[in-house]
Amino acid sequence: MKLKLRSVEFEYPSISVLKNISFELNSQETLAIVGKNGAGKSTLIKCINRILEYEKGKILLDEQEVAKMKRKDIAKRIAYLPQKSSYTFPIVVFDVVLMGRYPHLSGGNNKENEKRVWEILKILNLESLALRNFGEISAGQQQKVLIARAIVQEADLLLFDEPTSNLDLRHQLEVMEIIKKIVREKSISAIVAIHDLNLAARYSDNAIMLNNGVIFALGTPFSVFTSENIAEVYGVEALVTEKEGIPNIIPQRPI
Repeated sequence: MKLKLRSVEFEYPSISVLKNISFELNSQETLAIVGKNGAGKSTLIKCINRILEYEKGKILLDEQEVAKMKRKDIAKRIAYLPQKSSYTFPIVVFDVVLMGRYPHLSGGNNKENEKRVWEILKILNLESLALRNFGEISAGQQQKVLIARAIVQEADLLLFDEPTSNLDLRHQLEVMEIIKKIVREKSISAIVAIHDLNLAARYSDNAIMLNNGVIFALGTPFSVFTSENIAEVYGVEALVTEKEGIPNIIPQRPI
């Protein structure tokens, strides 16, 4: 799988949000998208998934333009976990995950879809929750269930918008470990919009730092997460050290 963005631009009626966005993503790669609030992280992810229709440029998935693909075909290739997902009606965990099989459902025998759900629940250690009401489990467990729903979709590209928000430290690490593991084992790709720079540095192969809708920095975690870049984009003085081959970002003070 290869994702290519070529000079993508998007604007709301009153403001330009994305300007001249270009990058590529290959299989078995995790790309982190970082930037301060309002930088365009969520908008970029929604454009890739065609939830938002970008005005200029091209988004290509294996040389096929996403803007010309049918919605169901997009769902077979791209799985999306939004920043917030909730269910206002009672639904058990198994059925939440089964929703991820929607692009593959047919009018025939769906035992294969149910088998795939059980496999993912086992991989993520969620089997014991399968028949629990989704609304009655913890926030961390809910997030893992939603990740299971995205993974069981068996897409080539996973899009996660703030998958660690509102989670405690243990669940943040578990969620990022799961994403990294699935990307490598399934030979797929993932794009993760995230605020935590240390999680982004630890679990991404490459990173994009957005600033006011443009790509300010693009490359490996070491090339993106520098003291100079963090000062320029976030207005924060930060000490960046190396630990186990990974950038370690220690915020010092606002500039």
